[in-house]
Amino acid sequence: MFIAAILFGMIGFEGESHKFDELLDQFNFFYIFILAVIVAPIIEELLFRYYINKASIFVYGLLTVLLLFLAYAGFSKMISLYISIPLAVLVIYIICKDEITDLLTRVYEDYFPYFFYFSAVLFAYVHIFNFDGSMPWYYTPLLVFPQFFLALYLAYIRIRNGIQYSIFVHALNNCIPMLIMLMVPEHFISGG
Repeated sequence: MFIAAILFGMIGFEGESHKFDELLDQFNFFYIFILAVIVAPIIEELLFRYYINKASIFVYGLLTVLLLFLAYAGFSKMISLYISIPLAVLVIYIICKDEITDLLTRVYEDYFPYFFYFSAVLFAYVHIFNFDGSMPWYYTPLLVFPQFFLALYLAYIRIRNGIQYSIFVHALNNCIPMLIMLMVPEHFISGG
C-alpha cells in the first residue's frame, strides 16, 4: 500500500481523504499503532483468510456470518424477518448437520478458486470504507486496488505457510507506514 501511495502521488492522483486522519485527531499514535499493527491483522486474517483451504471451517464460517447478520440486523425495523430466517437456517443445520456439512464441503472444494478470489474482493470492498466518499464512484476500484493485491498475496501465504504467517505479513504491511509516520516530522507529511 505504501508503494501504491507513492505511485498515486507520482501520477497526480492525490486520492481520497482517509479515515486514518480522523483517527490521528481522536487518539494517540501508540493506540493507533496497536490497532493497525496487532489487532487489525489478527482480526482481518481470521475473518477473510482463515477458512481458506479448510472446508470444515468454511461451513462453520457460514453459520457465523449468519449469526453476525442476525446481530447486525437486530437494529432493523424488520427484526422478525432477520431473526426468523437465520434461526430457521440454524435449526435446519442442527437437524441435518452431517448432510449439510458434506454438501457445503463438496461445494467449497469444487469452487475453491472462486472463494479464494472472493475473499480478496471482499477484503478490498471492506477497505472502501476507509475513505470519506468525496470522490466519484469510479475511482473506488483504484483506491482499493492495493488492498485487493495485498489480499491475494496474503491468501497465497495463508495457503502455503499458514495463518500465522499471513498475520505476520499483514502486520508488517501495516507497520511500515506507521513507522514512517513516526520517523518523519509532521510538517513534511502535511506539506507545511
